[in-house]
Amino acid sequence: MMDISELKEVIDPKKSVLVVWDVQKMLVDRIFNREEFLSNTKTVIDIARRSKVQIFFTRITPLPENFESKGEKVSDEESTASIQPAS
Repeated sequence: MMDISELKEVIDPKKSVLVVWDVQKMLVDRIFNREEFLSNTKTVIDIARRSKVQIFFTRITPLPENFESKGEKVSDEESTASIQPAS
């Protein structure tokens, strides 16, 4: 388990953030390793707080029915056209 001193060697709290993404009861209650996940998430949040790392909590919400983005639509071919295989 990483402690605060190890964390400070890896990241700069002034230039880092922790993003806690979509940890909702409805989802977490259904995962196979719920207790381990919650324990590890709490540990990471506690260490980030003690290290003065900014924390953002987010959650995904469903889009309204019939939602359409005002952005330009891009086909699958166009969205992957710029991806080149590694040499």
